[in-house]
Amino acid sequence: MKKTVKIHISGYIFTIEEDAYDKLEDWLKKISTQFSDEEGGQEIIEDIEFRVAELLNDSAIGEEKIITLNEINKVITTMGMPEDFAEETRETTQTSQATEQKSKFDKKIKKRLYRDYDNSLLGGVCGGLGAYFSIDPVIIRVLFVLAFFFGGFGPLVYIILWIITPAAKTSSQKLEMKGERVSVSNIERTIKEEFENVKKNIINQSKSENYRHISNTVQNILNLIFAIIKVGFKVLLYFIAGVFIFTGFVVIISLFAFLFFQSAPDFISGNQNISDINLALNIVPMQMSSFLAQFGLILLIGIPFASILYIGIKMIFKFKTNNKIIGLTATGLWVVGIILSLGTGLSIASNYKADSKQIKTFILKETQSDTLYLDIFNETDDDYISSEINAGNFSIYNSKNKVKLFGEPNFNIKKSDDNNIKLKINYYSRGKTKKQSSRNLGNIDYNWIQKDSLIQFSPYFTLKAPQKIFGQKIKMTLYLPEGKTVYIKDGMSDIIYDIENVQNMWDGNMTDKFWIMTEEGLSVTSEENEEGEGI
Repeated sequence: MKKTVKIHISGYIFTIEEDAYDKLEDWLKKISTQFSDEEGGQEIIEDIEFRVAELLNDSAIGEEKIITLNEINKVITTMGMPEDFAEETRETTQTSQATEQKSKFDKKIKKRLYRDYDNSLLGGVCGGLGAYFSIDPVIIRVLFVLAFFFGGFGPLVYIILWIITPAAKTSSQKLEMKGERVSVSNIERTIKEEFENVKKNIINQSKSENYRHISNTVQNILNLIFAIIKVGFKVLLYFIAGVFIFTGFVVIISLFAFLFFQSAPDFISGNQNISDINLALNIVPMQMSSFLAQFGLILLIGIPFASILYIGIKMIFKFKTNNKIIGLTATGLWVVGIILSLGTGLSIASNYKADSKQIKTFILKETQSDTLYLDIFNETDDDYISSEINAGNFSIYNSKNKVKLFGEPNFNIKKSDDNNIKLKINYYSRGKTKKQSSRNLGNIDYNWIQKDSLIQFSPYFTLKAPQKIFGQKIKMTLYLPEGKTVYIKDGMSDIIYDIENVQNMWDGNMTDKFWIMTEEGLSVTSEENEEGEGI
């Protein structure tokens, strides 16, 4: 058995026969002597050693990777002898040797996919694909861009290829990427070409045809993208400007109509006429002038919208102005609007500092029927149905510029603590002082009547002069003794409020039913009484 030795080549460890080692060592020394003094010689030697290690690793026998003389001869034949690449004969023999060796040992040179960093804009994926398919990498880049815009999957495919595809770092890998035979001559040529390319790129990179080609292509694509974004941005700006102009114009016209004409076109105010808004402001109690309150509100709202209108006009017509007087005047008017609006709010709030309450209790008359019938009667003045707006529990009606307020009472039913049927009415009001709040209680006017077993309630309470809202309220409670039955007619749905009952039935479903007061509370009954009995 031949003697073996352990050797280390480019990170690989081999067990090699002694005679094979001697020949390999002699060949590597000649390679080193041949290229050590040349430009890039060290890189050539390292790449050759790396390729030799790859070939030996592929041809090793057994798990110990014992390299024989035969494998060394094949490697040397594949790579070529150093004397074949001397300067004086290299130009005349390189092509014929490469062709001869390729036909003898590599009948079919297979390309391998690598990322080409020498021809890259990002990760070298497109450069590697271009080398693998022998096409211009620019075409690959254009395809990726198109895939991004029309399919959205271009970046994902690029990132996946970037992750799974190795980069061509060594000369051997770059030759495999191009489908060229990995030999000493090709390794030498590749490295020297890289050195020359580096020099040319440093000296005249901007004049490189390939660089200009890529740069122009990328620049054109980026210009197209930026142009599309720019057009979209302009369209968006014009749309925003149009919204600003329309909104500002409508609001300002509405405010001026409100201030000077107490009206506005329907397309501005909709179903709610602005004169009704002015009407609502007039029934709120305050010490300051109603006109000043309205003017302050208009300034508070109008100045910001006037600024929006001004900005929209500037965006469309692109005019510039450095007139500070306009800005200072607008700011000053807006401050005035804030002050007047705050004054209005404080003036209104001061009229609600004190509150008063009055309770009236009525013992109802004995009835012929065991069942009480609850209903409402309508006493609306037909003169006050032309217009209506709501403010809290009030409806505001206006007839021939005369205002009248109609408040909505609340009605409840509870168990009586004795055998009497009682109606308790609570009156509430507020005012600037206790005296004024008490006086406002006296302005509340409410009507109800009893006709034997029929009790009718007004669906609203009214106010005597002045027609001002001071938080007036009415809460009615009908107290029924246990065993007493009541029938709630449908009209009562407008005023009943949160009536507790055994069935936990919602107020809106309690009408048109008979109810009996039990020990547990008000409960719906199945008794079939005739609705007209006792009426």
